[in-house]
Amino acid sequence: MREALSVLQSSVRNILYIENSPVFPRGRFTISNRPIIVPESWVSKVFSRTEMMLEDKKASDELANWARRNGISTMDFTSLFCTNQVCTRYANGKWLYADEGHFSLTGADLAIPQLSDVLGG
Repeated sequence: MREALSVLQSSVRNILYIENSPVFPRGRFTISNRPIIVPESWVSKVFSRTEMMLEDKKASDELANWARRNGISTMDFTSLFCTNQVCTRYANGKWLYADEGHFSLTGADLAIPQLSDVLGG
């Protein structure tokens, strides 16, 4: 990824690297693929930050730090979904994630204001 970003940077003036979104624990009922007999109320909507999947977070953080040191803008959406204690994948009666690591349309909508500020929209 560093090499790819370096190549892009040689021909593109402004690059925005979007860091990994918070990734929810695997192995629990997913939002869209839960068994039909499992009520939505049984699906976990909030998780402790200590339960979140961190396996790719270190690599993402290292790449983001490298990007910033090399003049590449970065954006992290963690604050949209997490406090210091918990992360949520459900708000205002809607799912923010389609599965453990991918935003739903509602979740992606949360990122639009932050992206618009950076992209000048």
